[in-house]
Amino acid sequence: MINLLAAASLDLNEAWNLSWGEGIQFILVLAFVYWLKVKIDTRAGLGKKKLRQLKTVIKEAIIEAKDVDTIHSN
Repeated sequence: MINLLAAASLDLNEAWNLSWGEGIQFILVLAFVYWLKVKIDTRAGLGKKKLRQLKTVIKEAIIEAKDVDTIHSN
């Protein structure tokens, strides 16, 4: 894996002269970095924030449903 990452480091002046192999390695490195970013974001609490928002919406829906039931039962 280290050799793959080392082979993907290019001279910026020659970035337009990529071979197919180097291009594939570059795409794999970009995919890995994106995957790592998603993992870090999820563990940093961004996933928990969405979960809290979903719980709030569900609680509000239950409360509204109970209110509608009490109105219709009267």
